[in-house]
Amino acid sequence: MSHEYVILSDATCNLPKEFYEDDFAIIPMDVIIDGKAYDSDKINRKEFYDKMRDGAMPTTSLINEMTAEEFFTPYLEKGQDVFFVCFSSKLSGSYKEICEARDNLSARFPDRKICVIDSKAASGGEGMLVYYCLKKRAEGLSFDELVKFAEEFRDVCHHDFTVNDLMHLYRGGRLTKTAAIVGTAIQVKPMLIVDQEGYLVPISKVMGRKMAIKALFDKMCEKSEGIDNSEFVYIEHADCEADAVTLKHRIEEKFGYKNIYINELSPIIGTHLGPDSITLFYIGKDKAK
Repeated sequence: MSHEYVILSDATCNLPKEFYEDDFAIIPMDVIIDGKAYDSDKINRKEFYDKMRDGAMPTTSLINEMTAEEFFTPYLEKGQDVFFVCFSSKLSGSYKEICEARDNLSARFPDRKICVIDSKAASGGEGMLVYYCLKKRAEGLSFDELVKFAEEFRDVCHHDFTVNDLMHLYRGGRLTKTAAIVGTAIQVKPMLIVDQEGYLVPISKVMGRKMAIKALFDKMCEKSEGIDNSEFVYIEHADCEADAVTLKHRIEEKFGYKNIYINELSPIIGTHLGPDSITLFYIGKDKAK
């Protein structure tokens, strides 16, 4: 089905393929391993995380202005407006590049609308925003109405996660080397969120993996009290499915939710969090805490 506007995103949204539909597409992004670029959507994820366990240190690259222009142009030429949901501007330079592409294309296609939404989100949080935007478009929201919805929804979409190896956060500039080494040695597991501005923020620490998974569950119970998440709860894991299933069962037992989706964490995000990371996404309150 063709719509008056197309919804697009980037590979960090990591939306499960079962939710793709006509007039939705993502800009592919590469992960670089030992100097070779791989499409993050096509690389075998278990092999990717095993490489990291064996010492590989992958890197990622942002979406540049030219790539964004080339991706948007065919839709604009067909007469469609473009609604793009972007990875948090506080975590990547892609947002700035894509906004420059928007400005260039707006001059070439003055009759078309192009909106670049800063999701202020990462991975499944961005994917959750895309999911609800697709749903709202199907319900008949206009382009301008969807912009308003997205800007409001991103403030209630929670991103809670924990990592298994603090050294990956050190590489990303989130921890000092000393703290990462000491924390890893004593099995400290940090709890982190993506806040309302789109920054990655550590909020607490627990001892051991089981307590880390429990802490994710407890945080959801606290922040989603009185809020119905029965439609969509999203868990992502970096090659640790058993832990994701454990978390899913806890949520099912507590809330009775049936639509809890488990997906593998995209290598684009996994590069910075490392193997055995667990992320949880849901609608909640007090996102800044």
